[in-house]
Amino acid sequence: MASLLNVNRYEQEFLKDRSDAVELTTRGRKDTYLARFKEDSEELRNHRIAVTDKGADKDLVQEYYSISTDLYEYGWGESFHFGILWSDSSFEDAIRRYEYFLALKMKLNKDDLVLDLGCGVGGPMRNIARFSGAKIIGVNISEYQVYRTNLLNRKAGLMEQCRAVTGDFTKLEFDDSSVDGVYAIEATCHTNDKDSVYSEAFRVLKPGAYFSAWEWVTTDQYDANNAEHQRVRFNLEKGNGLPETVSWHEVIASLKRCGFEVIEYFDGCEQGELPWWNSVNAGWGLRGFSRTWFGIRFTGALLWTLEKLGIVSQGMYEAQNNLQCGADMLVLGGKMGICKFCVNCITGLSALQKLKWEG
Repeated sequence: MASLLNVNRYEQEFLKDRSDAVELTTRGRKDTYLARFKEDSEELRNHRIAVTDKGADKDLVQEYYSISTDLYEYGWGESFHFGILWSDSSFEDAIRRYEYFLALKMKLNKDDLVLDLGCGVGGPMRNIARFSGAKIIGVNISEYQVYRTNLLNRKAGLMEQCRAVTGDFTKLEFDDSSVDGVYAIEATCHTNDKDSVYSEAFRVLKPGAYFSAWEWVTTDQYDANNAEHQRVRFNLEKGNGLPETVSWHEVIASLKRCGFEVIEYFDGCEQGELPWWNSVNAGWGLRGFSRTWFGIRFTGALLWTLEKLGIVSQGMYEAQNNLQCGADMLVLGGKMGICKFCVNCITGLSALQKLKWEG
């Protein structure tokens, strides 16, 4: 039986009041985060050196999501990932369709125990739980996102089926062979220590269970010696809270090193009718408005005003500009063909089956 993180711990995470949650976003993390990414060659070299430290990216992630989570929810929704786009369906349809597709690929069933690594604010968790009947535990290094996930789970009436806990997906607090499935949706791009994440997923999975990952990667067209490629990649990483992004070849090799049999992998960006980066462009509705030229400037002006009035925390205006830079680089990198789902994604979705333990 899995030593499933103590229920009291879940309740403590959820019961943090709003003032505590807001305080998590204002601990000087904005200045620390933005200071990592000054656009000169020395800072770029320092960034590349820093992310070789396997602990450095954990601080980077906490800093990034402390300043960006609310902006993501406003501009993107509760599921922080891309989808496969078709002209006859909406952005929201694409998001849900991918999450249902993942549940079917993993053969999730009612009452299966599943881990969501890097769960964001729990949008995928809630949709997959409703669709499959599985019980899902989200593991997230961001305290603020854990608070938001459990708040939204409770509002959705899913606290008996979905929970989130603060934790490190490179050091999972679960017994060996104790869960029925593990997935990570555009989350492990936030660490350059892929082997630790994948080996932990392998360890906790029951024999024959599946691990599914949607990764951000560089493509074969990325040239590390091309100054423009390097500029786009650097600013993409800056705007999305990423350490140095790896190629899809490295992702597959890492999974195999950790013991998985790679059953299927494909480039999800090539599956749809429309370019994947269209998600970042303008559309209809409130969230579509936020991605228009006018919407971007309206949001910036509003945040600047609210910041001056002391209604939102200092740094939100600068954080919004940083996120917009990252979005612009996603589109440019996608059009150049050097990244997927933007160095964001990918290689696509990999459905992986655990090999049975020997002995």
